[in-house]
Amino acid sequence: MAVGDLVRQRDLAWDREIIRIPGSIEGDLVKDKLFQAPALPRRPGRVSRFWHRLARRGGGGEPETEALSLLQLLDQRHDIVTYGTPSAGRETVAVPFTHVVLLTATTGRFSGGLSADHRHEIEAAILDRFDQNIDPMTSVRIGSASSPTVEPGTVLAYFGRGIFVPKDGERPVGRVRVGSSLERLVEPSLLGSRPAGLYRGQSALAFASSLAVAPATVRLGVDDTAWFYLEGATGAGDTLALTPHEVPAMEPSREATSADALWRIELAHAQDDARYADRLFIEVTLDERPSRFLRSLPLGRPAFEIAGLRIGDDDIRGGTEAFWIDLDVDGYPLASAMTVRDASIVHDGRRTRRYSWRSYDYDSEQGAGFAIARDRDGWVFRPTSGRPLGYLAAPPEPTMASFQANWWTSPSYHLDWLDFCGCVENGTRIQGLADAHAHRPAVVMPSFATAPADEFPIGPLILRRSERDRP
Repeated sequence: MAVGDLVRQRDLAWDREIIRIPGSIEGDLVKDKLFQAPALPRRPGRVSRFWHRLARRGGGGEPETEALSLLQLLDQRHDIVTYGTPSAGRETVAVPFTHVVLLTATTGRFSGGLSADHRHEIEAAILDRFDQNIDPMTSVRIGSASSPTVEPGTVLAYFGRGIFVPKDGERPVGRVRVGSSLERLVEPSLLGSRPAGLYRGQSALAFASSLAVAPATVRLGVDDTAWFYLEGATGAGDTLALTPHEVPAMEPSREATSADALWRIELAHAQDDARYADRLFIEVTLDERPSRFLRSLPLGRPAFEIAGLRIGDDDIRGGTEAFWIDLDVDGYPLASAMTVRDASIVHDGRRTRRYSWRSYDYDSEQGAGFAIARDRDGWVFRPTSGRPLGYLAAPPEPTMASFQANWWTSPSYHLDWLDFCGCVENGTRIQGLADAHAHRPAVVMPSFATAPADEFPIGPLILRRSERDRP
């Protein structure tokens, strides 16, 4: 199995949350077979039967490891994407992990980690090899540092769903904090130098106490082999899921919080040791910015209701009239890569249908609770019940609205999260809703006091003053 191939999920013989592979630094890290990876189980066949016969006769067995280059490693230990097709039903395709952390020793070659130029060379090689199978939003990124946990002459490669490398200078949109009490919460750091999350486009985070386990670390008060995996949840009413690994604890329990999630974990250690904690708190906020998407009205601040979304003719000119809105299991638009997509409302210019990401097929011709209607200059998407799609906290003063992906470069009212909400098809190009407005003339987000009495547009958003806050 390799990137681009159709695969069967049951054939995947590796964990996809985090993959750790040791290698040598003596050679070309991209092309030379420097990494010693656990050998994958062989498919039934003549070669496989030969190895089994040889093992039974005492003459050896299947190889325990195999030498691979970094490109071969990413090609063989890949992720998967499943989607539905009109003729072949459900298909699962191998796609590469394109965020890689290379951890080196503190002495010898690469003693300070790989240089920026070397990292960019590796990124270019990965992009060239897997170009058609790479998500343009997250692209290819290599992170590197040195650590005393790595033996001289070796390198540790980390990749997987829980590995995310932010851009140089990028700031996180959200935050993860961990501690033995609510008064002592600290953020996991990536390679000890910057917050490990949560960044735009980041869909998961693996973190541990030791760099020998994960590149994102924080003091957990447990053995160094323990680690946690944070991702989006698929259950109704719950947007996040936390999975402990090698952690001596009861199942994490959810606590009331103003953040998006707060877990309390009671730890049970085999021995009494001052290094170990009795409990652990893990708090997650998906987006800390004042302009974040809200599923409920904010307390203590006037707010705007999101009455609908508008796809203008300018958004789809020169191509097929097609666009879709992605929804979570509770029927709210997505606003983060950490939120699991449950369904999409798809309009192709002729009809509106609901696509289920559970069954990988269209399950409704009407859009199940949503309507798309034509107006003078485009299409308008609204819930048929009249309820808001969500809410936005109104800025205290009129502020420039921004749809730019590099949101941290300007002090604006940032609406780049709309890229996760839906897409428009413009010829052969697919754009997120924010990206489609990123280079349009500037618009101002009004304060609540200066907002029009009726509905008003801000990019693709149709807003109105919340009923609660109207005079």
